Amino acid sequence: MRFRIRLTVGALAVAFAPTLGLAQASTVTGRVTAADRGAVSDVAVTIPELGVGAVTRDDGRYVITIPGARVTGQLVTQRQRPLPCQRL
Repeated sequence: MRFRIRLTVGALAVAFAPTLGLAQASTVTGRVTAADRGAVSDVAVTIPELGVGAVTRDDGRYVITIPGARVTGQLVTQRQRPLPCQRL
């Protein structure tokens, strides 16, 4: 009996966690490389549906942090595009 009560309370806590504000931020990491596997810097990596993105560093790596309120288990599309060159 005690096990059943704990299981029910645990299941309810998991079911209502998103509505209770317990959602945690998610992190997407990666590396953009060229055909020769060399790192590509200054590439904008975005997830338009969530309004988040990042720019790759010199080593081609990026980190996108998605606030917990925006993470609902939906499918999204990740896009990459080179940033425009600026003349100095």
